[in-house]
Amino acid sequence: MIDLGLIVYALNLSAIYALMAVGISILWSSVGIINMAHGATFAAAGYAAWVATGAAKPLLAGLLGSGALGSAAMATVLVTSALAAGAICGAIIYLIAFLPIHDKPNYPVRALIITLGLNIMTVQALLFFFGPRNQGLPKIFGFGRWDLWGARIRYDQAGTSIGAASIMAATLAWLR
Repeated sequence: MIDLGLIVYALNLSAIYALMAVGISILWSSVGIINMAHGATFAAAGYAAWVATGAAKPLLAGLLGSGALGSAAMATVLVTSALAAGAICGAIIYLIAFLPIHDKPNYPVRALIITLGLNIMTVQALLFFFGPRNQGLPKIFGFGRWDLWGARIRYDQAGTSIGAASIMAATLAWLR
């Protein structure tokens, strides 16, 4: 018997991995190199969103409450902080790893080695500052569940999968 809950979980996780793969493949197809620090950018953006939402939570709860308006504001803080941190991290990687060695011999190999080093440094810094435990982001899609053919689908799983599919569809339309 197939466990539908496991399939829902796998689809949710694959949606996250697919978004990361889209970023890596766009970089590969446009520049011809692999950014080994792509995961570090993803992690830095996640931790920045966690810090920003943790700081904004008391303020937003006091001003807007915990209703739909407060949840929308929290989602805005989460997305904005993650995008800003990801962009800043990407700019730093570009300035450190790609710009100084552009037009040098063995550019792709050098870029691969430098970004791998940046990835290791970033991950170790994040482990030092935040510890080895996972940190949970606020559930911007709510706390409910749907029961579908015996499988429980959480709102955040559905939101992540639908959001990832929308971003990938928009990227595909943009590339065409």
